[in-house]
Amino acid sequence: MTTLANEQIIQDLVGAKIKELRQAAGLRAVELAERAGISQSQLSKIERGKATISIKVLSRLCQVLDRPLSYLFQSETGAPKKLGTLNTEV
Repeated sequence: MTTLANEQIIQDLVGAKIKELRQAAGLRAVELAERAGISQSQLSKIERGKATISIKVLSRLCQVLDRPLSYLFQSETGAPKKLGTLNTEV
């Protein structure tokens, strides 16, 4: 698989997780975008896997969604559910 294909898979997965977290938090896209300091269209592109995302933007989104940045890149069983908590499941 090419690097470009791998990057697209990561963008798709990260975008889907952000959308899932936003919906679980009961936030509209415009609310999350405003709180994270980005435009609603940028958030839409991120959620659809159509944007290259900086660590700075990812960090702000995670802060608003109360998740560590690492949550976006871990499997469900290994990821802390909220900032400051540890998942003790093995």
